[in-house]
Amino acid sequence: MVVSHTDPEIGSVVAFLTYFSYAIIIGFGHIRDFIGTFTGFSRYVGKTAKGYAILLKSWESFYIRRLYHRIQDCWNRPICSAPGCHIEVLERVTKNGNCSLETTRN
Repeated sequence: MVVSHTDPEIGSVVAFLTYFSYAIIIGFGHIRDFIGTFTGFSRYVGKTAKGYAILLKSWESFYIRRLYHRIQDCWNRPICSAPGCHIEVLERVTKNGNCSLETTRN
């Protein structure tokens, strides 16, 4: 028995709004980088220790700095039960603006 599966089509309005929202987030990220470079009030300025080379240019780490840190808790969820149809997830909190997450031990 052959089962065929077709993916549902995404509407043009949904696709447009998704791309538009992504463009807005990227635009705000670039504005924050621009302002942070000139004012020095950015947590990402001057991360290189004395005597070490810079590993990434600012545009190479843009996605991680401005987009991924804001949404990392959505996908990086540690589970504390056996995987199955129902799982238990550890709760985590952040004290430094989503740079690191700590478990609450519940």
